[in-house]
Amino acid sequence: MNNGIKLLKIVLILSLSFLFVGQKIYAQYPYCNKTIGRCVLGCSGPLCYTGCGAACELDCYVSGSCAHNRVMCSGGSREYYYDNCCYGSGSCTYGSSCSQDCDCTDTCCVPRGCSCGSYATSSKGYGSITITCSDGCGGTASTTCYCTSACTPKACPTGTSESGQHGTYATYTCTNACSQSNSRTCKCTSACSSSCPGGLLPSQPSGSPNMILEDFGECKNECDNKQFKDCFEPTSPQPTVNLVILPNEANYYQFSSNTHSGEPGTGSLEGKIGSLNNPVRMTASYTDIDGANDIEGLFVWFKNSTMSGKPESPIWLSSSSSNSPQAPSDDSWGFMIRRIGTSWSSHKAYVPSYVPSPSVWKDTIYTDDGFGNKYFFISSTDGKAMVKVVIEDIEVEGSNKVNLKFKLYFSGDGISANVEEVTYNIYLLGLDEFSFTPNDNYEFPSGYPNYQTKFDTFWPVNKLRYRETPTEGQLYARNWINTGKTWTIDKHKPIIEGMKFKNDEERLVFSWEVEDANNTNGNARGLYAIVGNIFTTATGDDVQEISLSTTSSGVSLRDDGNWHTPSLGDNSGDVIGVLSGVNADKSFWSTNLSGNTHSGEVIINIGENRTGTFSVYLTVFDNAGNMYIDKAYFNIGDWFVTDGGLAYSKDGTTYVTRVLEDGVTQEWERIVSGLRRLPPLKAADLLSSESLVPSKADYSSEMWADDKSELEALSKSLETASYHLINHRGHKVTSYYTTLLDAYHQRKPALSDEIHEVQTSEPGNRELENKNTASLCNSPKRYCVLSFANLVV
Repeated sequence: MNNGIKLLKIVLILSLSFLFVGQKIYAQYPYCNKTIGRCVLGCSGPLCYTGCGAACELDCYVSGSCAHNRVMCSGGSREYYYDNCCYGSGSCTYGSSCSQDCDCTDTCCVPRGCSCGSYATSSKGYGSITITCSDGCGGTASTTCYCTSACTPKACPTGTSESGQHGTYATYTCTNACSQSNSRTCKCTSACSSSCPGGLLPSQPSGSPNMILEDFGECKNECDNKQFKDCFEPTSPQPTVNLVILPNEANYYQFSSNTHSGEPGTGSLEGKIGSLNNPVRMTASYTDIDGANDIEGLFVWFKNSTMSGKPESPIWLSSSSSNSPQAPSDDSWGFMIRRIGTSWSSHKAYVPSYVPSPSVWKDTIYTDDGFGNKYFFISSTDGKAMVKVVIEDIEVEGSNKVNLKFKLYFSGDGISANVEEVTYNIYLLGLDEFSFTPNDNYEFPSGYPNYQTKFDTFWPVNKLRYRETPTEGQLYARNWINTGKTWTIDKHKPIIEGMKFKNDEERLVFSWEVEDANNTNGNARGLYAIVGNIFTTATGDDVQEISLSTTSSGVSLRDDGNWHTPSLGDNSGDVIGVLSGVNADKSFWSTNLSGNTHSGEVIINIGENRTGTFSVYLTVFDNAGNMYIDKAYFNIGDWFVTDGGLAYSKDGTTYVTRVLEDGVTQEWERIVSGLRRLPPLKAADLLSSESLVPSKADYSSEMWADDKSELEALSKSLETASYHLINHRGHKVTSYYTTLLDAYHQRKPALSDEIHEVQTSEPGNRELENKNTASLCNSPKRYCVLSFANLVV
């Protein structure tokens, strides 16, 4: 076959040579022109066969005779073949079959372009691409072609679409051959449906404060699109409360109170006065329709009744040592008992702590008192123990009620600060599991979302249920209930401002003024009663009946003022001040006094009594049972005023002071008015100015002496400012009377002109008329001497 081809080439060359003999011939190189779709020769020369893929002829003419070759064009640029003929840039050299060079100075090669193939040759709006190819002349050609369409992104999954409104699921992108990007954003076609977890409600409970938890319910769909929902807490009926005050039984004096605490008795009066409600016992009851074990906190608060509004008690719990027990004020304080676990058999005590801010309920030291009870202290504003609280019992009654039995001490062991002595309103508050600490009320599902963390933002740990916003606020932790009961603390005794006797012929007028003592803050708490006990020192037949009357409103009298025998003083300590009962022996009294002061008088008609001393013991009670006792005496025997001297009696002496008032007797009026002057105390030259005066009449410089064999130290009376030789018999066998009589007789001659002596020889006693010596000593002389066997004064 190769031989056949060579023969054909030779024939063609011979033919061409013949036609172009003598001409300068350039080599003609065919190439495939893809633009026109056929093979062409460069420069000039014969045409190739029709069709890009047909054979092309390449004639190589050489000066002289030379064979020619047929070159088969294959359709690619510069794709050709030849035998023994090669060409290069600028020269063409035949092989061994040719003896002469072929002048190939001009190859005349025309580069060809690239085909766009399936791409468009003009822009379609979908980007462009550059196609590169061989240009057929030994180089590289390029052509800009255009994509006819965009790429198509991944389709949206089920439940999503490009028009969804509930969050973006994903964005899918792609790039076509022309490097143009296209995308598809898929969005969820439906939202998730949020709900309220853990038993929360989707709507506000009717008739309740605003229980909203804003945007608490939460969910998200596949597009991570979150939906929120307001949830509402279900409310719980709060415990109802009741307070019972259990006052002490009446003490020895038959006093009791269900409104006051006083100062307990001490020393010899401890058994008689008693505790005076210190401590006071109370029972606070809390009832919950959801059961006793639904109640979690029992609260008690005492607040000064002059303060307005409910107690602004703490709304946080704390066990931190940085919180020190401290009440907000010494007249506003309380405590709280918290159930631990599911039963009231285990509980913990809390007291207010207002240091540092915010205020908290601080768990406190709970001490066993050795009698099966536990106690703790409420501290004052300076941190000292102010009120002692003893928990006697926490009793579950039935299925719905809890009874808190407790005692409060306001003085005594362990107490180092004074509680304010005021009247307190008593408040109670019961919180159930719903209102105590809401943070632990619900069990939320785990996972997304973290509901407990969200709930913490509404109700943090250890916060009681109290918030003022949004309105209407949840004020449970300060929704104190005023029990309508009050309690007053008064540890100060009342006082007797004054009491005195004055006599008016056969009558003694006893008057008094009493007042409730001011307590620590200057407020008196009020008087309750006065009791008067009248005794006489007379004995035997000397004791005669008396009668009582009064002009004072509200004063009651023994036997309604009728004649009765006065009580003897030998058992007075057992009956003085007793208000009622078998030990009462009161002569006059007034109870249920109102106000802080009281005054009155009782008129004692002494009847036929002529000897002895009447004593009146006045007892005053305040409303807390604090009491004060004082006494006054009146010797109904004749009396005289002295200013120095000595009084002696073999059978003993007694003396009673009295305040001499203007108008007591006609004689005293004469003395006061100056119509009559008493003997001077000092020298004669002071006669014109020195004499006894009423304001000094009950103070004495007297020396009183009794009969006794041994001399003892002088006893000074604070009552009369006198000295007393108790039971002193004297140094001589003779008596003081003999000594004084001897001295009188020695001085009598020198004073004879100044002495008026009255003597009688009548047997028996001689009594002074009108209870004075005016009828006997009716003489202008300075001294009057009465000489009787027995003188009854």
